[in-house]
Amino acid sequence: GRLLNVRTVLEGSIRSDGSNIRLTAQLINVEDGYHIWSQTFDKELKDIFAIQDEISGRVAAALAASLKIDAPAPRRRAYAPDIAAYDAYILGRAQRIPPTPQNLAAALESFQAAMRIDPKFAGGYAGAAYVHVLLYEFSSFSPAVAEENLQTALRLAEAALQLDPEFGPAWGEYAEVLSKLGRHGAALDAIDKAIERAPSDALMRGYRARYLGY
Repeated sequence: GRLLNVRTVLEGSIRSDGSNIRLTAQLINVEDGYHIWSQTFDKELKDIFAIQDEISGRVAAALAASLKIDAPAPRRRAYAPDIAAYDAYILGRAQRIPPTPQNLAAALESFQAAMRIDPKFAGGYAGAAYVHVLLYEFSSFSPAVAEENLQTALRLAEAALQLDPEFGPAWGEYAEVLSKLGRHGAALDAIDKAIERAPSDALMRGYRARYLGY
């Protein structure tokens, strides 16, 4: 807690047996080790997103009670994707940085895998959109190919928003495309929607800072 400069720490463990999981979580007061809240969840792996939402809601409520403030309204994801598609999406986000040609190719493959596994999950489309933005920005393609990458990014970002307008990163990648198109005011509007839907996503806030600079 001192290392992180925080007053509370969330810790836990997870064990799996086939498609079943047992997840234990504890919210601990750093000063005295007191458990503010703890719970064990026995669920099927397909319920993992519901468990995440439940844990985040209970942690927020426990912290609010400890701090004597009103608990924030719980946020529920509009769509719970296939877990394999979500894994591919998270992998793609890690692979794309730094944006070397090899990394971008690997990231695009992961995002395309997410799209194939779960065509209704906006993450694969949003992630692929950002890869095409990076290809537009950092590649040595001809101007025509670079422009084609940007237009592909726009189509993918719009597809992500159509699938799930509550998915914050979809608005973030759409904002990136708008920024590259020189539509900075529209990019700011879009990134504000991203932050509203994903307030703990630091990347979205970084985007906004950059747009304000422009």
